[in-house]
Amino acid sequence: MTIPKKEIRKFGLSDADMLEEARLTHSYFETDKVDMVAFDATMDDPFADDFLAEIDAVEEIPDDDIIIDELTESTRTVEEAMEAGRRAYQQLKYFIENAFVNEQTIWNQFGYNDYEKKNRSQASFIQFLFNAHKTSFKYATELNAVGCTNARIAEIKTLAEEIQTFNIAQESKKGTRPVGTESRIKMLNSIWSTLSRIRRAGKLIYFDNFGKYQRYLGHRASSSTNPVTGTVPASSVVKVISGGFVAETPFNFKNTGDTTLRFGLCQTATEIPDESGITLAPGESQIKTVEMLGDYDETHTFINVLNLSSEATGRYEVTYLE
Repeated sequence: MTIPKKEIRKFGLSDADMLEEARLTHSYFETDKVDMVAFDATMDDPFADDFLAEIDAVEEIPDDDIIIDELTESTRTVEEAMEAGRRAYQQLKYFIENAFVNEQTIWNQFGYNDYEKKNRSQASFIQFLFNAHKTSFKYATELNAVGCTNARIAEIKTLAEEIQTFNIAQESKKGTRPVGTESRIKMLNSIWSTLSRIRRAGKLIYFDNFGKYQRYLGHRASSSTNPVTGTVPASSVVKVISGGFVAETPFNFKNTGDTTLRFGLCQTATEIPDESGITLAPGESQIKTVEMLGDYDETHTFINVLNLSSEATGRYEVTYLE
């Protein structure tokens, strides 16, 4: 049986930045619609309206931060109910010990010997309170005789049911999170695909119109930082690129120094690139897309370089390619 693959973002921007660029690209498309449709007839109506509708729709879906906030609130609600259950049980113990002085065997029927272990887990504590209620009902006469009312006994069951209700709601939200996140990422990737298609068409249509061509370049390294050049101390790691790329983004990696360098995808600015990246000898250069540097996903937002020499400083040049 094949395990479904996790849906990952196919773009290197934040969701908010990507959606902002999508809206901007939609606006450019509307302005240049006649030329776009003349180039690609499948971009005729309702192409633009459908694109905008996709953007509007995904913005209505809560992002992962909101879902996490909701989970945090759910957890707080469950913990508050758990705490109320613990207090009620401690109060019940007062009457148990008055009704059954030093009768450890009966105390254990109420869960004395299991409480420390059971009260830490929501599922276990729910059953613990249900059992405490049953035992209390069994010994109701003795408990009533020392002042424990039937209402207090009934409260134990009520609190167990409240924790159970809150716990089910919390677990439901946990199950909803990956489904909702997966659905949102699929929609974002669809928008990115349409955005990229419009940009490709725009660059082909306006190859000889500098102003309009610039509209369709999209998010890229600025001319002031392209190429990126730098040095790497011996046996050290340096961050070369931080974000702004996707799996298909091409770069020309060049070793301009006298030491061997390794470039690779990383999750932090200080992570050491592993051997799935590319290793360049002095003077060597290679053109690679981001996905060729390792297992690309939305968590790998850095391209780092490692100097494999323990003695000399290395040098590099990395150029973003259109």
